[in-house]
Amino acid sequence: MKQLKGILTVLLVFWCVTAFAQTAQEAYEKGVELFNQKKYQEGIEQFNVAITKNPDFVEAYAYRGTSEYYRGNVDGAGINWYIAKNKGLADAEKLIQNFLYDGFEPTKVSERYMEEGNTKFKAGDFQGAIIYYTNVTYLKPDYYWAYNKRAYAKARMKKFQEAVLDYNKAIELNPTDPRLFTFRGLAKLQMKDKTGGCEDIKKGVAEGHKNAAHLPAEFGCN
Repeated sequence: MKQLKGILTVLLVFWCVTAFAQTAQEAYEKGVELFNQKKYQEGIEQFNVAITKNPDFVEAYAYRGTSEYYRGNVDGAGINWYIAKNKGLADAEKLIQNFLYDGFEPTKVSERYMEEGNTKFKAGDFQGAIIYYTNVTYLKPDYYWAYNKRAYAKARMKKFQEAVLDYNKAIELNPTDPRLFTFRGLAKLQMKDKTGGCEDIKKGVAEGHKNAAHLPAEFGCN
């Protein structure tokens, strides 16, 4: 009996893993079917499932964007197409060029998303803030402050390693803002990387982050 239960458990795990992989594709295919029937809202729900199961399902983003477009939600269309583009779907550029001439302004939308992200952050909804900051990075990939804010939100969720990666990107985009080094250093200290953390904090102070002048002594950075 125990052996049978073990076999059934293995089969169940295998089925769940397989179903997970198939579910994203099946949801996508169902979404396309609904899209072709002009049932755009129902299709969007299926594309949501596909993207939840596979965040890199670029075709699902593209179809979800087109569905939003036909529902009259130009902003929703734009962000999805930009996500698809930045995730590597070449055809997304054609969608952006052909359809977004009539009202989608990436700069204004990204500004609104930053405000929404900040509101979520202040309310303590760090995961919600991350979603908005991430959308900004798709619309304005060179906007370093969006990476900085997302890093801070991740740090508040104690995802320090992920935060450091975002600080790395922010510094890559703007190595002249000393605050970024300080913030990255604090995240590194939380990861028990005192050497790296102290180096960053001292660099931030040396390059002009005056509000952090007390930190080297506070953390024993000699």
